Amino acid sequence: TVSVALYLIALIWSTFVLTSKAGRGQISNMLLKLKLSMTVYKHMLLSSDNKWKKKKQPDSDLIKDNARLDVKNVVFIRHGESDWNDMFNRGYGPMFPVRVIFGLLREIFLLPTEDSTFVDSPLSSLGVQQANSLLGFLEKPPADTDPAAAEMAACIRGERGSSILVSSNLRRAIATGTVALWGRLQRTKESLHILSSLQEISRNPDTIALSKANGIPDLNRHRKDLGDNFDPESLYDASHNQGNKTTKSTGLLRMQAFAKWVFETPEDVVIATGHSLYFRNFFNTYLPQNVPDHPARKKKLTNCGVASFQLAKGICPQTGTTLFRIEPSSVLIVRGGYC
Repeated sequence: TVSVALYLIALIWSTFVLTSKAGRGQISNMLLKLKLSMTVYKHMLLSSDNKWKKKKQPDSDLIKDNARLDVKNVVFIRHGESDWNDMFNRGYGPMFPVRVIFGLLREIFLLPTEDSTFVDSPLSSLGVQQANSLLGFLEKPPADTDPAAAEMAACIRGERGSSILVSSNLRRAIATGTVALWGRLQRTKESLHILSSLQEISRNPDTIALSKANGIPDLNRHRKDLGDNFDPESLYDASHNQGNKTTKSTGLLRMQAFAKWVFETPEDVVIATGHSLYFRNFFNTYLPQNVPDHPARKKKLTNCGVASFQLAKGICPQTGTTLFRIEPSSVLIVRGGYC
C-alpha cells in the first residue's frame, strides 16, 4: 500500500508538472538553474574579473593641474548584508557549517523558482533591517550628524541640487537602493537606473547576475518590505543593464565605463548603490598615488555605509587620453565607516 501511495503521488505530481503552466514554469526554472551552474563554474575557473595591471595604471594626479576639468559628485552606498555574507563572512567557528548547510537546503528548496541563495545573493533579513535603518537616517539624520554629512543626506533625499539614482545589476544592491531610498522614490516617482557597469568585482557565485540584458531580476521577496506601491516595471530603468559580466571582462573596464557614464548624465550628483570590492578598487584606481594610506584604499565600507567624493575628468597632457581623479580631501563618510 505504501508503494501504491507513493506511485500515485508521483503520478499526480508528474501530471501537474507536464500539463500545468506552473509546472512547466518549474521545469523551465530548473533548466535555467542548470545553465546558471555552468556559468558559475566557468567564472570560478576562467574569470579575468580581478586581473588587470593595477600597479601600472596611470597616476590620476597627471590631470590635477589641468586648467579645464569637469567635476561631478558621486555617492557610494554599500548594500546591506546578503545571504552570502551571512554564511561566509561571520567567521569559521562551529556555526559555520550549520549556516552553509541551511544555505544549501534553501538553495534546493528554491530550485524550481527564479530565486537563489548563492547566485546573485539577495539581502538577508539583517540586510533588510540595515537598509531600513539607512532609510531612517536619510529621512531624518540625528541632531549630532556632521553638517557636511547632513547636507549630503539632503542631496540623497532629493532636496538639494540635481541627482540621479543608480544601482548595480545585482539584487542585493537594487534592493538596498530601493528600501533605503524608498522615501525619495515615493515622493519623486523617479526611476532607479540599473547599471551593469557597477557589477561586483569577484569570481564568486554571489557576483553572477540573474538578470538578462535590459532585464530586472526577481525582487518579489521584497514586496512585504515595501508594500503595495512596489511595482518593479515602473520603478526601475534597466536600459543600461547589459546583463551578466563575461569571463573576459575585468573590473577595470566596468569602472572605466561607470566613470565615463557619470559625465554623460546631466545630473550633478550620481548616487550609486553597489559593492565593497568594487568601491575599494574604484578608490584605488582613481585616488592619486601620493595618498597610499587612504582608508578607502585599504578597507571596505560597512554594510549600508555611505561615502561621497568629487570625481574629476580631464585630458592627460602627456598621453592625450582621458583620466579620472578622486580629490582625496573630498572623500566624506556620510554614514557608517570602514571595516
